[in-house]
Amino acid sequence: MPPEYIERYQITSKFDVFSLGVIIIRIIAGDEGYSKCADMSSPDFREHVRENWEKRMEATMSWHTSEQIEMCIEIGLRCVELDRERRPTIAEIVDELNKVDSAESSLAGQVTKKKNLYSERRGRIVFSTAYRPPVPFDIFACPFSPSCTNEELHLTDGVSYNYNGCSIPPAALKTLLKNPKLAEEDGTTDADVDAGHVSGLIFVSERNDGLEILHIALHFNVDSRVKVFALADIFGAANFIGPRLEDSGCIGGGYNVGSRMVGHSLIYTSTKEPVQQCRSPWTVVYKTNLSTGKTERLTPQGIYIYIYIYTSYI
Repeated sequence: MPPEYIERYQITSKFDVFSLGVIIIRIIAGDEGYSKCADMSSPDFREHVRENWEKRMEATMSWHTSEQIEMCIEIGLRCVELDRERRPTIAEIVDELNKVDSAESSLAGQVTKKKNLYSERRGRIVFSTAYRPPVPFDIFACPFSPSCTNEELHLTDGVSYNYNGCSIPPAALKTLLKNPKLAEEDGTTDADVDAGHVSGLIFVSERNDGLEILHIALHFNVDSRVKVFALADIFGAANFIGPRLEDSGCIGGGYNVGSRMVGHSLIYTSTKEPVQQCRSPWTVVYKTNLSTGKTERLTPQGIYIYIYIYTSYI
């Protein structure tokens, strides 16, 4: 984990970059690579890794392979800079890797005249990150047996990465649309929901400062409009501010317990409470009432979860 998190519990836009650097260094230099990197100067570490690779592959390593190793070492060391301002962004890393890939493809094009491409062993580093380049990644819905692409519904708005979507049931959507913020925004009625003129979606998006947080999208079939709201826009900022991650949004409630009606709530996981101990989990399950906006912690105090919990509505 990056030093700013270990020392001050800060989650920044370079959080995953540091972790990626550790992974790259372990791939290039072995399991003890990062500890050796911390104990050696950058030039000494580069020389140490280069010598190890040359010993292992002296009979087969070409100048191009050596260049790739140098590039990976350089990227890994920049990613684990203690000063986060000096670390590259994911976009910069991808750009540099693409340049290496392009050079490799160009070289491979020359080699294929004499050598079958399938005889060359190649590998890639595969990773996921919360801080990707700002390109759209949207959520769609379609019938189980669509006859054409025109039957697809574009449920998000083409802004940032949007994923982990969960539809809002009609009964819960009616409750949500009575929220003053949404009622003032569109004036949608229960009849519109019953007629299928409007549908709702809970999903995760990274559009706000690179944070993976929950949003609600309303899709209006009449004119194919999509409006997206952060939870703070609907329920107020008191429970939805500061650095945090949110996921696993779904709807609970909407049933009776004896003579008491349990209203609809949004159930989700969040890291909004400050971590109490270094390197300890702090993911907690919460629920926010769709009518009142009241937010409650469902995970008992002192208990945290390691995995996201999914619930379903009744």
